[in-house]
Amino acid sequence: MERVSGNCHQEARGVEGVLHGLQRRELMEVFERLHTALIEKNFDEYFSVLEAEVKPSPETSYECLVYFLERSGGLGLFGPDELLDYILPNQFSDIFERCASALGMNDKEAEKSGHSLQHNLLKNLSFQSPDLFYPHLDFIWQKNTDEFRNGWQNSGEIHHARLIECLNDPDQGKNHWEALMRLELSNCIKGFELAKQYGKSQDTVWAVKENSWQQVPNTEGIYLLENAGFEYRAGNWNQLYLQASYHFRFGDEQRLKHNNQEALHMRLNDLSWVIPGSVGKMRFGGVGQVGCPICGKESHHLLTINTAPHGIPLTTPIIFETCLYCMVHHRPMYAKHDQHGFPTIEPSYQMFERDYDVDPFEEMHIDLVPTPQRWFWQDSLNKQNISRLGGPPAWLQGPEYEPCPSCENPMLFLAQIGDGIIYVHAIIYIFWCDKCRMSAILNTYT
Repeated sequence: MERVSGNCHQEARGVEGVLHGLQRRELMEVFERLHTALIEKNFDEYFSVLEAEVKPSPETSYECLVYFLERSGGLGLFGPDELLDYILPNQFSDIFERCASALGMNDKEAEKSGHSLQHNLLKNLSFQSPDLFYPHLDFIWQKNTDEFRNGWQNSGEIHHARLIECLNDPDQGKNHWEALMRLELSNCIKGFELAKQYGKSQDTVWAVKENSWQQVPNTEGIYLLENAGFEYRAGNWNQLYLQASYHFRFGDEQRLKHNNQEALHMRLNDLSWVIPGSVGKMRFGGVGQVGCPICGKESHHLLTINTAPHGIPLTTPIIFETCLYCMVHHRPMYAKHDQHGFPTIEPSYQMFERDYDVDPFEEMHIDLVPTPQRWFWQDSLNKQNISRLGGPPAWLQGPEYEPCPSCENPMLFLAQIGDGIIYVHAIIYIFWCDKCRMSAILNTYT
């Protein structure tokens, strides 16, 4: 009986092996179709196969990425680097090792040597998993490439000696700014102190005066580390964003509606759009209640937070409204919030008439979901879901923390809304001063 049972097990393993072999061959056929479509620039075929047969499975997305990494020399600039957003974090280390040959290259060098796919994947990995870059930062610095700048994020003190060596060498003056930025990105007090020390080569610093950032004499001990999101004031370092972070998860109905209306390459299916879990719902979009004092027409509702999740220091409920027409001028719209969270928009612009009407965002209720670590630092220039409450901002045009018009201190970055289910054609940033109960809403464009 035991011998018969053993034979059955062997036969079962043989059948499994055959099935696995068939699946592998089928996968290879899919990948080869994708590769041929890319080489022939048949993008309709490429995106159709990618959407239907690869992206729905994290494991297939990973295997597809590996396949292309092994055959990427003839792809030129275009390649399936977006698949990184469809795979699981436990596969990041393997992808990094497969791309390590591009660590010392800039964009042009990567393109010339046929490593564009590796290079683009490394840039994305520097946001999703900066810790993978820590052992290689000295090498990257020696190669004088700044494409993987975010790989210095949270790196601590381990590479400070190299940066200080640069800052002490007048012959490396052109690299001083890059060294200062990396000290900021190291996200530790020692790095901030060094950035403050070496950044004050003159007696002026950036500070808020008369409701705007100006270079002023450093008589008050004020220093702003915009890239790090910290300020030094009255002997203390203050963080200008929240460590707690909650992404907006739009409903499957809205996402499917969007995907059905868009071309294949514009569909939103990567893992940042379907983060599991929920700590509560929030009203999003719709017509506002307070009106716009600038153009005299309706305001537009952005967010109503009835209960602040853990780590978000807001007295709730609180309502954020703006005018999607009048806010296009690259200046913040300020609002004063009463004790019930109701806003009154301040007429901080010169009055003018609208040339056209602007529709509010579609009104819906969205889930707040805890941000996974891979999405805590995000690049603004991709299709990921970057709409969230808390966390660090994904700057589109460089840091721009807004000053409170009442107390003149930098305001706390609170939330951002990016393109995706709804079209912002920019990123909308929301700032908050709890002391003065003031909000500032800013949008920026590429």
